[in-house]
Amino acid sequence: MPTPKLAALAVLLSVAVAPAQNGADDIAAREAAAKDDVAALLQVAEAARERGLLTEWRRILQRVLTLAPDHEAANRAVGNVNYEGRWMSPEKAEILRNRSEGLVSVNGVWVKEAEAEDARAGVFHFGGERVTKAEYLALRAGKVRHPRTGELIDAADLEKAKNNLFPDGQGGWIDEAEADRRHADLARPWVLRTKTCIVLGSMPLKELEQHAHQYVDDAYEFALTVFGIDVQPVERPVILLVPTADRFRAVGDQIGGPSSAYGAFLAVQPMSVPGLGAQVPAVALLDPNWGVYYLKHAVGLAVAHRIGENMLPEWVITGVGSYTERFYSREIANWFGKQFLGAGGLIDLSSWFRGFR
Repeated sequence: MPTPKLAALAVLLSVAVAPAQNGADDIAAREAAAKDDVAALLQVAEAARERGLLTEWRRILQRVLTLAPDHEAANRAVGNVNYEGRWMSPEKAEILRNRSEGLVSVNGVWVKEAEAEDARAGVFHFGGERVTKAEYLALRAGKVRHPRTGELIDAADLEKAKNNLFPDGQGGWIDEAEADRRHADLARPWVLRTKTCIVLGSMPLKELEQHAHQYVDDAYEFALTVFGIDVQPVERPVILLVPTADRFRAVGDQIGGPSSAYGAFLAVQPMSVPGLGAQVPAVALLDPNWGVYYLKHAVGLAVAHRIGENMLPEWVITGVGSYTERFYSREIANWFGKQFLGAGGLIDLSSWFRGFR
């Protein structure tokens, strides 16, 4: 025998179901009476919507569209759009619109036909830039870049960015001084987009910009000459600039390997970067004397790492870093060359190894 509580629940359910069933029966009866009268069917559909009978509402609207395919109110009610005089789903309209603009679909993303091959390799183009798939979709959806950092922001916030404000990570905006304090933590560094690379750093933005814009892009272009002028990495190289030796050692302990004893190294362990996810950066110490060379070395490492896609041996990656550091100009190459000659120049490796006990 059911308990009193269960019996009460059964009564409540029957009371709730009965009106809904009666309402559906009433709508069905009114629909049958309307026959093929479009105006009458629309009244029945509205009655179904007011009673919360959305399944019946949609079904009746679809019947209206069968009888009157161009009925504007019914089309709008079901979410259709008018494209070049024809009513259709937004998805179909987007396909036709993109095709009319000469675009082709690559894994669900619409791109120019000339850029389809790049898109299949994960490289997309927007506004003269090489961007990732996520960036491409965001930019096509209306996002814009912060004029200082290149971060993607809502177009409605562009005026704030132009007034030298920055996102605070919580939906608000802060001035540069407060933003510098926020990004002083390497767990959430500044993320600065240059023409070719992504540069991370915990120093004030003005200092980061000075180093990044003065040296990074030139070093990137020079590093590419090792591989051929037309070869570029699919993903942007990521460079982490560290302002002090203590911090550099701490970063080396966290994500570095044996080569982190030098002033620049390629991370062995990935680091998590807000907005970018897991990244394997090349790290450079901005030493007052050698910082520029370490920075260029790091760019060479990062470029080789991205182009090699984890297939190049470590000695090749290190070689590209050293070449980018020391041979990007005749004057610097000449100076380093004299140091090499002073140390004995090139020697035969077999005799050099015999010198080891």
